[in-house]
Amino acid sequence: MRIGFHSGPVKQRGDDIFGDTVNLALQLVDRAKSGQIITSESTAASLSAAVQERLRPLGHIEPKGKAKRVLLGELVWRKGPDDPAPSIISAPPVARGALRLQYRSTVIVRRREGDVITVGREDGCDIVIAGQASSRRHCTIERRNARFFLTDHSTNGTFIAPEKQPEAAVRTATVLLGGRGAIGIGQSCVVASDIVAYACE
Repeated sequence: MRIGFHSGPVKQRGDDIFGDTVNLALQLVDRAKSGQIITSESTAASLSAAVQERLRPLGHIEPKGKAKRVLLGELVWRKGPDDPAPSIISAPPVARGALRLQYRSTVIVRRREGDVITVGREDGCDIVIAGQASSRRHCTIERRNARFFLTDHSTNGTFIAPEKQPEAAVRTATVLLGGRGAIGIGQSCVVASDIVAYACE
């Protein structure tokens, strides 16, 4: 058995359900291997803390007919290769450290649950970026259930480039941050002059 699941709006005609959400869910099923559970990071953000603790990054996928990439995660439901017993419900939360952000000479560290960091062109943002590609309130990063989630609110999108992984464009969506990497404000990290380095420590 292989599972792929994704959440979002759908269209319905009679007993038929269709739309971008359904199409992406089908792509996830096609991508999954035997015994594997795959979901989108935006869907994973709405799951319980116990389930999120069992999620590991799995690169990205390009939805058919769409330009933007979608970050993926694999739900690890076995304790190990020699122990096939499901462990999602009983898995204890893993203690997480801090999120460290650096933009030029500005360094911000956050540890507390519910902390929200704002990034954008508007005065009053925690990280103020005056570049032309930046929106007034470009994106926010929030700690929820001991993990850090970035939400894009911008016109030009936010680009996330984790270490040793492909870059992904985020547009009006929420994704999970993990490990270390770079955040491009309104432009790809390859060409952007306004880059925020992040590290989940």
